[in-house]
Amino acid sequence: MLNEGWDANNVTQILGLRAFRSPLLCEQIVGRGLRRISYDIDKETGLFPAEYVDIYGIPFSMIPFKGKQQGQVPGPPKPTVRVHALHERQRDHEIRFPNVESYSFELTHDAMTTDVKSMEQIKIEAVEGVTVGAITLDEGRHVHIGVPIEHTLAAYYDAHPLQTTLFRIVSEILEKLPGDMSRSRLFPQIFWLVENYTRTKIEFLNRDGDPRVLWNPRCRGQVVDIFVNSLQPDKDAGEAPLLPIIDPSNPVGSSKDVDFLTTKDCYVTQKSHLNFVAVDSGWEGSASYYFERSNLVKSYVRNDRLGFIIRYHFESEDRDYYPDFIVRLTNDLNLILEIKGEKRRKDPVKYEAAKRWVDAVNHARKYGRWAFDVCDNPSLLWEVLEKHSKGNQR
Repeated sequence: MLNEGWDANNVTQILGLRAFRSPLLCEQIVGRGLRRISYDIDKETGLFPAEYVDIYGIPFSMIPFKGKQQGQVPGPPKPTVRVHALHERQRDHEIRFPNVESYSFELTHDAMTTDVKSMEQIKIEAVEGVTVGAITLDEGRHVHIGVPIEHTLAAYYDAHPLQTTLFRIVSEILEKLPGDMSRSRLFPQIFWLVENYTRTKIEFLNRDGDPRVLWNPRCRGQVVDIFVNSLQPDKDAGEAPLLPIIDPSNPVGSSKDVDFLTTKDCYVTQKSHLNFVAVDSGWEGSASYYFERSNLVKSYVRNDRLGFIIRYHFESEDRDYYPDFIVRLTNDLNLILEIKGEKRRKDPVKYEAAKRWVDAVNHARKYGRWAFDVCDNPSLLWEVLEKHSKGNQR
């Protein structure tokens, strides 16, 4: 079986019963024992934990290898739990979701918009200080060539008025939008949205709260990314609604396909299609505990090896966002839920992409009703669920 390509990830001992003449065959057989069992990250090292296979009867004189030190006794392996879907729960607790590849942007009136009031707020901070034109040597000394020139933020701001910055932001947004559309007709529409967003949704943490700091490429790029992941056709202007483009090879994902081994902390479930929920943090464990006991929750599944992805654009790259949970409420609303503590720069961009995903899928009217929300305090999770149970779906 080893010779023919038998593949399993739970081989821990290999015993050779006959001599092998080919070193390549030795490597091939040893490779059967090198399938990793656990892909859970060690919290202390941030790496995969070391795993070993004991091999007997196979010569290793010609094959370099690294194994356990002589006399080393490894500690007992962490308990491994199999997380998988239970067939008897499929009818009541299966959760299905569309696999969205991208979105249709077919404009007939060259009109785009976004709901600025519901967009994510961001905080922007730039480094304050004075830079002196100089050359720094390895020893740390400064040698001035000619007359030293001080570069202050005041001069920087004077050279880049806010309106010029907003024009630059809109131009960069238009460059990143897909499809064939009239950039000249879209420019004033998007400029008004960006100006409104800058005035109402950005908190400037630099000295005096000067918004001209947006000229900084890093700050400017954050606003560009938020709008690239938020803009959609303007239905009120006669445009067709944003629709999802579904993966033709795998149009619908399902909780029934989940089956994996893990060493994470696991909790027994009753309202999930899966037998266990594996969690990375105490917050996720608290959320699962509440889902099991809430009369607003019909079913739920954690997005661990589920394959549920929301694609978004951030810092000139296309990336994948994996929300924490999909929760089906008793009103049959599918709630995409993120359990979040401290926010990172890319989080507002991810959340805008999730809102756009929800809008597009709801417009398709083929995959049920969907909503997205973020809970940054597990003790207030009941408020989030109650809000969506009453019909507020965004």
